[in-house]
Amino acid sequence: STFKDFAFVSIIPNVLSNLADTNSSFLLSPTGFREETDYDTFTYKFPTAGTYLVGMAVVDVEDELLESALLVDNLRVVPKDEVIVGTSNGETLFGTADNDTIYGQGGNDRIFGSEGVNIIYGGAGDDEIFGGSNPDTIYGGTGNDEIFSSGGNNTVYGGIGNDLIDTGTGNDLVVGGFGNDTIRLGGGQDIVVLEARKGTDTIINFKAGKTSLGLSGGLTFSNLRFNQSADGVEIAVNGEVLAVVNDAQVGTIASASNFLTI
Repeated sequence: STFKDFAFVSIIPNVLSNLADTNSSFLLSPTGFREETDYDTFTYKFPTAGTYLVGMAVVDVEDELLESALLVDNLRVVPKDEVIVGTSNGETLFGTADNDTIYGQGGNDRIFGSEGVNIIYGGAGDDEIFGGSNPDTIYGGTGNDEIFSSGGNNTVYGGIGNDLIDTGTGNDLVVGGFGNDTIRLGGGQDIVVLEARKGTDTIINFKAGKTSLGLSGGLTFSNLRFNQSADGVEIAVNGEVLAVVNDAQVGTIASASNFLTI
């Protein structure tokens, strides 16, 4: 579809205020693009380090209902070792091949760490967070997040909410945080930290001899109680179920060799 209105992005401070639009008759950019939805991507190289204000808008030239759908979305920062900051709205944020720090802020975001050694903060909202092939540190924040740490030896903090955490193939340290989390292990030498008074986590794909359960906040192996349930093995302390190890037997889980102090 073509449009008579045009969408653009501006960056302040910067003499090139208009980077791209959707109508050639209003072409203010030195780089043109096709006049259609999902038309292309555009790139701006920041000349120096600093703080830049990025504005995204649609200029109304002639009213038609369909043209209200014009959007500029999916901000991607390409300079090396950048800090990428989202907004209070839901959006898709991409890291780079270098080491990035990404803040999702508010909204239900999709965040891709890409390559590099990244630090990712989901912030508020129900986010989807994808790590890369190198070691990442991922903080889910508040909300019911889905976190896929992918490759690398990662550290994952679920935060507040009922999260899904998938560790991928690396050797990960997982701290579920507050909420009833589902932690799906990918087969690496993972450590899942157990915490009192923070909810009941479900641990899937526990491998004796590879997976370790970390005891934090003064928990000790002698304090733990193990109960066989229909779902697996319940690990409890003082009547509180800390975690359920899915499809497991008490004889396999109730061994001090599976636990370590964090």
